Amino acid sequence: MRASSPHVKRPKHTWGNSDLVASRIRDASVELGDRDCGDEQARPDSPVLLLPSRPSQHFVILMLRHLAAVVVCTIAPVLGACTNATTQATANQAAASNSAGPTAHNGAFVVKLGDDTIVVEKFARTGNAYSVEQALRSPTPRLFHTHIELTPAGDLAKMTYMQHRISGAVGAPLIASTEVKVTGDSATLFGKRGDSTVVNRRVAVPAGSLPTLPSSYFAYELAAMRLIASGRDSMQVRLLGPNGPTGYAATRVGRDSVFFTFDPATIYRAHIDPQGRILHMHAPFTTFKIQLARVPDADVSKTAAAWAAAPPMGILSPADSVITRVGAANVAIRYSRPSKRGRVVFGDSSVAMEPWGKVWRTGANEATRFSTDRDLMIGNATVPAGNYTLWTQLDRNGWTLIVNKQLLRPDNSGRLLWGTMYDPQHDLVRVPMTMTTLSAPVEHMTIALEPQGDGALLKVTWDVTQATVPVRAR
Repeated sequence: MRASSPHVKRPKHTWGNSDLVASRIRDASVELGDRDCGDEQARPDSPVLLLPSRPSQHFVILMLRHLAAVVVCTIAPVLGACTNATTQATANQAAASNSAGPTAHNGAFVVKLGDDTIVVEKFARTGNAYSVEQALRSPTPRLFHTHIELTPAGDLAKMTYMQHRISGAVGAPLIASTEVKVTGDSATLFGKRGDSTVVNRRVAVPAGSLPTLPSSYFAYELAAMRLIASGRDSMQVRLLGPNGPTGYAATRVGRDSVFFTFDPATIYRAHIDPQGRILHMHAPFTTFKIQLARVPDADVSKTAAAWAAAPPMGILSPADSVITRVGAANVAIRYSRPSKRGRVVFGDSSVAMEPWGKVWRTGANEATRFSTDRDLMIGNATVPAGNYTLWTQLDRNGWTLIVNKQLLRPDNSGRLLWGTMYDPQHDLVRVPMTMTTLSAPVEHMTIALEPQGDGALLKVTWDVTQATVPVRAR
């Protein structure tokens, strides 16, 4: 979906783990439908999914061939709760029928997080050119229009990506733009904000690259259509957009589903028609668990104007912190706060976005950080002075707080650990938590350190669940 600097998620301990990949894909394939999938954290490389290097996908393809059946997950329609799978598929098929062939291809998508619509997108092809319109809601409303030119083979030849002023007059100056032009095996990227040049670089371009856009799902459909037209079961998709080249693996599963695999923890699943057009899509194993529905048409400019007239949505999972004293210790917790958005947060995997049996990041985005300048007792466990990350083992009969020593990503980039990169080999202690069911749901996930005697009570609260553990200085 989620132009910003890309951050690549590479959990070293999971690359090449065929058992993990197989289990992820198996779970995504057979989980029950009619669910609202997952929490709202964006991928670290949002808004453009950039992977300059990635592991081989052959083991993913091999495992997929052994799947016996696929149960396709339906998603919520644009303005309502989940519906019967047959009814949804019929409506989406009707929306897809507007596209008659490779030179007459059009469509529209609405993308939601829980109850909130966050992206509306519309595209249409004329000859070898596409026009794509996008309205993005978070953190503030934005309106984009892109003109794309393809080669006769359907590869990207040229792209002009433009951010317009919402409700601006025709011909009004652009807020920003990026032009991408492919020449041979390379491309120039020339970006401007107002009258200032902000990007001017040349990048290598793999042969057969399709166009992609920030915060867009249009490229997934192009990839699915190319896969179906090829007659193959899988292929490596190469893409080029305003932020440069990227890619993922596309794999057919059954006769009407395609998986888009970035890495073992990031698999998007699409339900397609016979031509490969996406009817609906969701992301049961990602950190940005959207649901996409195809619709017959969309007024993108009107949607952007309506969002601009309303209070801004803001960042989907804003950063927050707790800084306090616990006895003689100075303690700080830094985390991001996801929202409920009408969803079941914790519970069985068929209904909840954070299912039992999972190690949860205890927040959103980057891993939740915990620091203390003196030794602490958390529950009955000793935590020496230092810097750590916090995680939570979610189980039906109780939660366990995990204090982990890993702070930085395993790719030696020096960047802070992302919240999907949990590695148990770095665990310091695991502490049981006391569970309470609340009488009313809490919309925004919250961490607190509340004074208690000569120490404090660490509280993690979200939806109708609160988990606590005592903390005191040694």
